[in-house]
Amino acid sequence: MSRRIYVAAPLSEVARAREAAGVVLQLGGMVASTWHEEVHRSGADKDPLDEVSRARVVASLVRDLLRSDMLVALADQGRPRGTLVEVGYALALSRPVLWLTPHEEAERCIFDAHPRVRRVSDWVGLVRGLEAAFRTLEPRGAEPP
Repeated sequence: MSRRIYVAAPLSEVARAREAAGVVLQLGGMVASTWHEEVHRSGADKDPLDEVSRARVVASLVRDLLRSDMLVALADQGRPRGTLVEVGYALALSRPVLWLTPHEEAERCIFDAHPRVRRVSDWVGLVRGLEAAFRTLEPRGAEPP
């Protein structure tokens, strides 16, 4: 059974999120997150403002996170506010997190101390981290509805 990886990133980094999703697929995993493909198709450059659309987006993100086995967070560029929420949600679900972010002390976040978080500082580290996770990560089984 393939590992299902959720890719989180700031909306401004949708191209890199799609690139990370491609790496997941190349390594034999499945991509649990759908937001980056939806944004790419729609061409959206900001979050929706109306409450119905915002609620729909949140429901989609939560559904995708529930279906994931692991979260990859691209937080090294852009403004990762929502990405940090996704990291917290993944940790609350006991999912491991592979976090791409610079190692400068000013960029540290309290979540770095969590035992399920592995922090990497560059794209090579991200790919290596995914390869290592695929060797050890146990898929959770059937997808929730």
